[in-house]
Amino acid sequence: MKIGIISDIHVDINQDYDVLKTLDRVAKEEHCELVLIAGDIHNNAYQSIESIAALNSFGNVSYRYVPGNHDLWNDHIDLKSTDKIYTLFLQDPNCLCEKPMELGDWVIIGDVGWYDYSFGNQEKYTFADFEKMQMDGRTWQDKIKNCWTSDNHGRTEKSLKILEETFSRYPDKKKIVVTHMLPIPEFCVPEKKLDEQKPDWSYFNAFLGSRQYETLYQRYDVKYAICGHVHYRKNVLKNNTQYLCRCLNYCTEWQGEKEIEFQIRKALDYIEI
Repeated sequence: MKIGIISDIHVDINQDYDVLKTLDRVAKEEHCELVLIAGDIHNNAYQSIESIAALNSFGNVSYRYVPGNHDLWNDHIDLKSTDKIYTLFLQDPNCLCEKPMELGDWVIIGDVGWYDYSFGNQEKYTFADFEKMQMDGRTWQDKIKNCWTSDNHGRTEKSLKILEETFSRYPDKKKIVVTHMLPIPEFCVPEKKLDEQKPDWSYFNAFLGSRQYETLYQRYDVKYAICGHVHYRKNVLKNNTQYLCRCLNYCTEWQGEKEIEFQIRKALDYIEI
């Protein structure tokens, strides 16, 4: 089976481009049977769910996803509780959260993931600094639009517990894990020229993921770990796990040709199982 990997398609921000139909056409041409989307589909949970339903309605490729932090934001939705928004996703059959997908000898396990500040510069900033989620006049938008940020450590621990409980149910299956948040520091924004860099990513890397995911993945011999969030397109092979971060990104960030098919083909990667 050929599985396509992509993340951060941001259908609303990229509304001038036909993201969904182009993604489906490219996935079909590449002979994918399944595409996994690692979050940030839309800034409105209802629209995120409808976007995946639309992809599946084309009838060419099967699509599964985990929501990202943008999908959980409450500024474009009538629900203000992040837990209630998350429950919408749990009820969606196309969402992987708490619904493992078995494929023969393999199982695909998904979760949003979260962050515990472990990717931030601990020597430069304190826990209290990270708790503010503000630096140099900039605010990490989850602080405003996501109630989980009242307890980032607690949400990370809950995410890890859910994943570990799910892993333990499949001791004999090879594992593919999909989170929105980063599991390894290699995907963080490099801390170069920090005095000149705005925003200061030695601070804002704190809100990209957690080192604990990598530790958990090693314990359960995860074969593929898929993520998004940081708007990179990069793969890393580390300790026998293939990590893939394959973000489409905002159209304003695209490098090279500003054409949707070109960018989707650059972002998409594939695994064979």
